[in-house]
Amino acid sequence: MRTLLLAAPLIAALSYSTSAMAKDTAEAAVIHAVDEFMRSIKEQDAELMASVTTAEGRTSGLIYQDGVAKFFSETFLEGQARLASGNEATWTESYWNPTILIHNGIAMLWAPYSMEVDGIRMHCGIDVFNLAFVNEEWKIVSIQFTAEPDGCPGDPDAR
Repeated sequence: MRTLLLAAPLIAALSYSTSAMAKDTAEAAVIHAVDEFMRSIKEQDAELMASVTTAEGRTSGLIYQDGVAKFFSETFLEGQARLASGNEATWTESYWNPTILIHNGIAMLWAPYSMEVDGIRMHCGIDVFNLAFVNEEWKIVSIQFTAEPDGCPGDPDAR
């Protein structure tokens, strides 16, 4: 009995450590998928974008101009086709301070972000990436965003 009492804290610590490691691993994989998506925009790489998204996915958001929000929506396939058509400008999207929630095979990353074109900040807002664990990897299944041209905060910890 005494051995069991002494072993209980060790067993509890090991199982906490294992679940904490699994959470850290899942969070790192979610961040990796989002980072690769951001890299696909900068490098205009439609294949890279396809590798971290589902074919059925969609991006939607509110684009603010002159205080009026205009709804935008496109499938990931449409976005990939746009990337593949090429653009001479360099689009760089950065995010910071992400909040990540994970439950079983779904995850969400919510973060403030900024968008620059050729080094000039165009807008900022909030990105929300929804992911699912598909075929043993995290895939982005949808994205929602706001695009706000005014009042962009600083982004000292941008990724």
